[in-house]
Amino acid sequence: MPLTKNFPIAPPFIIIHGGAWDIPTSLMSLSVTGVQKAASLGLQKLLSNGTSLDAVEAAVQYLESDAVFDAGYGSALTREGKVEMDAIICSGISENHGAVACLTSCKSAVKVARKVMEESEHTMFVGKGADKFGIEKCPEDVVAGEEELISSYAKEHWERFQDYAGPVNELFNKSGEDVQKHPGDTVGAVAVDKHGNFASATSTGGIPFCESGRVGDSPLPGCGADADNEVGACSTTGHGESLSRVKASRRVLEKMENGASPGLAAEEVLGRMLKVTGGRGGIIVAKANGGGVGFSFSTVKMPWAVGCEEWGEKIESGILPEWEDDEEK
Repeated sequence: MPLTKNFPIAPPFIIIHGGAWDIPTSLMSLSVTGVQKAASLGLQKLLSNGTSLDAVEAAVQYLESDAVFDAGYGSALTREGKVEMDAIICSGISENHGAVACLTSCKSAVKVARKVMEESEHTMFVGKGADKFGIEKCPEDVVAGEEELISSYAKEHWERFQDYAGPVNELFNKSGEDVQKHPGDTVGAVAVDKHGNFASATSTGGIPFCESGRVGDSPLPGCGADADNEVGACSTTGHGESLSRVKASRRVLEKMENGASPGLAAEEVLGRMLKVTGGRGGIIVAKANGGGVGFSFSTVKMPWAVGCEEWGEKIESGILPEWEDDEEK
């Protein structure tokens, strides 16, 4: 049974996710602290007259710098032991986006993605092209070598995967089993500023021990993220191939257009995804016209956080389904 929640709050606000998987107990507190910090940083942007794009970029950049999460520093490693990062950022006011895939040269994939949207004629760069663009546009973030992006935690899991015989897809498709304890997921943010403009962003280091050049849902518009001022915005997390097959983000927005609440729209898409593909994941979403924010996840855990102007400095957050939270108190 998925955990689904709605928050009927007014803009400006921000909602964060830190990846949907069977997060080990040792990382649960760190994961919640991380998404809380990201939400606080994004909210500060919104309260300082920043745009929703500023807010989601700041929040995701923070998560990319935290080795607890599979994005930026801490990215999962490919079979060759390399880092390949994907990210997307979407603007609801222009319905434009910028994305990168298989980026290896810069600390922040979401920062490069925003440069793609705002400082190029294109919407996506991949591989060597993404690296070249990132080096040109974000010289302050260029890494001397990929080792600057490899955390000890990611290296440890890569070494464990040397003897792991199961298919990568099992990471998200078998709730509660040991294979789902290996990280391989995304971070994301959705925000609305005081002008009512929506934005979303998603960033990932991919699935551990995947083939070089593999790209999941994260940098794909309508899959890993989407934003439309007339409807809302969302960011997804989980098994990338499943999320891309069902065009998860676009389906969420379509369901909200037809009257669904943010949380219900996310839950219905995740339910369909599980039925059609066997894949699990999580979705954070905001709805236009006073619809507030919501989320749903079908994995064992997903760290999330919500902040808004009316709550002041208070950040709502969690990681477990409600019934498990209650049992631990």
